[in-house]
Amino acid sequence: MLLLLLIIAHLTNTDAQRSMVLTSWVGSGTHNVRYGTVSVNFRDANGDIVPNRSLPRTLPDGSTIYDCSDLMGLTRKHGDEYERPNARFKYRCDNGVERIVACIGSERSGKALIKVGTTFTKDGFWHKCTHFPENETANYTEEPECRVNDKRYHVGDDIRSGFFLMKCEENGYKIVGCYYLGSNNEIVKMGPGTTAEVDSTIHHCDENEGNIQYYTTSTRGGVVHYEEHACGFRGTPSCEPQPIPQESDADLLPKGLKPPGFGAFSIVQHVQNGKDKMATGSATVKLEVPDVPGFIRHH
Repeated sequence: MLLLLLIIAHLTNTDAQRSMVLTSWVGSGTHNVRYGTVSVNFRDANGDIVPNRSLPRTLPDGSTIYDCSDLMGLTRKHGDEYERPNARFKYRCDNGVERIVACIGSERSGKALIKVGTTFTKDGFWHKCTHFPENETANYTEEPECRVNDKRYHVGDDIRSGFFLMKCEENGYKIVGCYYLGSNNEIVKMGPGTTAEVDSTIHHCDENEGNIQYYTTSTRGGVVHYEEHACGFRGTPSCEPQPIPQESDADLLPKGLKPPGFGAFSIVQHVQNGKDKMATGSATVKLEVPDVPGFIRHH
């Protein structure tokens, strides 16, 4: 699961102090559900299913049928359909034999009733009820998914969010690299450990101590005072803004120039899984600080 990380940003100018705390979305990880069931039946010496003949019942026409005893020990009449307390499958008593007739899907399927041997599709994702009649068992499976900002992705889909390029995998998020938007709003991909300079802006896709970070810095003249740190997360410092000394940049910047600093910041932690970098216990933050004349950035 992707956890929330907060980044604190301080903005100051020569007349007043201002500060703000920014947060961002959290990805919820890969969702996949699978469960199975076994019918309650009698078997002969060969392991074949045979009717339960301990519950005979005579019909008005004089014929004899057999009822069933379910997992809870309750008697179910021939032809009855019923569920167990976990409400995952539907069963039917068939003349002394308990048959599995349907799966009850997960919340993702809207608790759909899916007949054995069929597949149900909801919102583009499949939900399957597989039946094994030789031993009267069944499995419910559903297509795994990744969720980011309430958008759902199939395994193998590319995910772009928070300036990161990721791929939805069955075991989580594979980190591919970073991206930024070019001058025509086209997506420009970056690999970990690379930089790109475009129109006086440097885009960074850094890899350092288990983190992949994306941020931008400007290349305009002047001096900037800044710091960056995580806050309010796993024992990191409080997000309560600390007093920032009043400073003037009047002597540092030629007239008409703005101070440089971060324009965006995102970070994601990862672990190595073979050749792949997988996001884990991580957070993604997009930090946008506008260029305002006379401001010194403290990130």
